[in-house]
Amino acid sequence: MSTKPSFLALLLCLSPVVVVTTSTAQEPDTEASQPEAQEEPNASAAESLSPEDAIRRARAAANDGLRHHRVEEVVAPLEEEAVFTISNGIVARGKDRQRRIYTQVFEQTLDVQYERLTSTVEVAEDGVFAAEQGTWTGKWQTDAGPVAQRGTYFAMWRRGANGWRIRSEIYVKLGCDGEGCPKPAQGSDS
Repeated sequence: MSTKPSFLALLLCLSPVVVVTTSTAQEPDTEASQPEAQEEPNASAAESLSPEDAIRRARAAANDGLRHHRVEEVVAPLEEEAVFTISNGIVARGKDRQRRIYTQVFEQTLDVQYERLTSTVEVAEDGVFAAEQGTWTGKWQTDAGPVAQRGTYFAMWRRGANGWRIRSEIYVKLGCDGEGCPKPAQGSDS
């Protein structure tokens, strides 16, 4: 049996132990929620870009962080209370949670590689929100063999005082190739 993190842990770096979330508090009022106060790296450069280019640049920087396992670059575009839905439907909240989870997975699975490729970015008429859609891949080695997962993602971006930040992301797994992919459940013999 493999000691590597589970599919869930690797897909978006959410281990089952960390992922258990229950909320008894009401959801924050989205209009009252403020984007994080962190200073935008290269803020002057980001201000001169179109919204689409700024979002694509932020995604590229996060991808570079994923490629080199640099957690702070991966979480840089996230709002403090960003919400994530991974491909099996589990929901997690918060930039700090993502930071802890990416750190754990990168330490446990040295060969894991993720990439998100933006297909489209559409900016709302009011210029406050934007929708990003693209494809994602996740690759790593297990004791059973290689895993290469793929799917579609959707991201909601919100423009605030510190530039464009991810408010929420949804990942949908559409396929898995390789010996290490989870096997489909077998039906009973008739």
